[in-house]
Amino acid sequence: MAPYAFVTMLTSDPYLPGCLVTAHSIKQSEKDNAAQDFDLVCLITLDSVSVESIKALRKVYNLVISVDAISSSNKDELNLLGRQDLSGTITKIHIWRLVQYQKVIYVDADTLILKSISHLFQLPNEFSASPDTGWPDCFNSGLMVIQPNLDVFDRLYAFFFERGSWDGGDQGVLNDFFSSDDETFEDGTQRPRWNRLSFAYNVTPSAYY
Repeated sequence: MAPYAFVTMLTSDPYLPGCLVTAHSIKQSEKDNAAQDFDLVCLITLDSVSVESIKALRKVYNLVISVDAISSSNKDELNLLGRQDLSGTITKIHIWRLVQYQKVIYVDADTLILKSISHLFQLPNEFSASPDTGWPDCFNSGLMVIQPNLDVFDRLYAFFFERGSWDGGDQGVLNDFFSSDDETFEDGTQRPRWNRLSFAYNVTPSAYY
């Protein structure tokens, strides 16, 4: 098994083409990487992904791993966004359980990698992400570099069910959990730090870009 992994997630069949394109874009961008010291991993939820999709994923990913779905109860916030499809995105916190890897680069299934980013595996930080297009004080959770840690997963899981998410999806709760400064939780304990990556690592199409 490789020491590092690129990871994405599939929770519904309509996103299968995105998962396949993402995998091929990673392979293409890393074709000159002599080390090739990473696996391609796709997390799936068995109750919402078909056998046909799983077979297609196994042709391009080194590992296809089933995880339990986690759903948001913040329906009002998702309605405001007009994005009920984001209710299951919090399932991605399972990446912190991949402790067989030293570092993981997580990318959403609608991500197209244009140049090699495998150097991000060497970051010393436990959590890194790029600022969001519309809210630069928040990070976008479509690309994250993390150090898997079961304790962080357990704390994140409990934090989510205790606090919910201000945007209804994973990005809201992750931004509440991680901090770019020395902020603390309500009990006085230190919030894990967010290392800010360049916006160029995760450019989200918008009216401005």
